[in-house]
Amino acid sequence: MNLAENYINQEAPSISMTNIDVIKHMHEDIEVLKRDIAVIKHILSEEGKLTEEAIKRLEKSRKTPISEY
Repeated sequence: MNLAENYINQEAPSISMTNIDVIKHMHEDIEVLKRDIAVIKHILSEEGKLTEEAIKRLEKSRKTPISEY
């Protein structure tokens, strides 16, 4: 038999149940991470909006000279 025939006649490596379990667990972990990232993105997108109180304080602080800090 030549090299090509040896390659063709080889059996495909089998995946044990342990490997399948690891892959399933990794998939579940990735799904949890995706949900966590979505929550973080939502929080970060909301951070740019100031409350009325924060706006008033910012205006006041801008009017205050640096020497008074």
